[in-house]
Amino acid sequence: MLDKIKTFIVNAFAQATIDPSKFNDPVAEKTEWVPLKSGGTNIRTHVLKEINPNRLQYKMSAVMRIFSLLFIVMGVGAAWFIASAEPSSQSGDAAGNPWFALLFLAAFSGGGAFMFFRGNKPIVFDKLNGFFWKGKREPDVSMSEEEMKEACRLSSIYAIQVLRERVQGDKKSYYSYEINLVKKNGERLNVVDYGKHQHIQSDAKMISEFLGKPVWDAS
Repeated sequence: MLDKIKTFIVNAFAQATIDPSKFNDPVAEKTEWVPLKSGGTNIRTHVLKEINPNRLQYKMSAVMRIFSLLFIVMGVGAAWFIASAEPSSQSGDAAGNPWFALLFLAAFSGGGAFMFFRGNKPIVFDKLNGFFWKGKREPDVSMSEEEMKEACRLSSIYAIQVLRERVQGDKKSYYSYEINLVKKNGERLNVVDYGKHQHIQSDAKMISEFLGKPVWDAS
């Protein structure tokens, strides 16, 4: 409980000390500077790649891939061990209980599968169709801004925002960093959120150079 209170105070203080005026831009003044996506991870979940001169795309990192597959293997292994074990003479023992095995399979393998498929969700900047989007559905020019929950026209992007958030884990706290796209009206759209500051800053610079837009780094 004390750790959560400490984390809350650290985040509140960090947000209070952010001065948007240092970016010398009226859009920065009306943009929110609190994390857009709460929580985060302490590992690098995605790697930004230049597919070609007109396309940037995030791919799942090797660490995230191994981490999610490990959960799947652990779930299958634990379920197989429990289901194949000799039942104990003691009432209520989990050995040989197929329902208990199924519980392990669902908990570990289901969580690993969720992380794997979520990590493989496309995150794309494409100059040829003129859009940024997250997900398998590629937006088109017939869609309005209201229809695009996780997408926007590249022409509507005004700046790239970088923020830091203190996250309280099970045993210790850590920092997670997020990249947001700031639109001309000050609205924001999240790109990624993970725990490696150096790589987040490198990503932001790469996106900035690709779009020709400034980076507002408050991390």
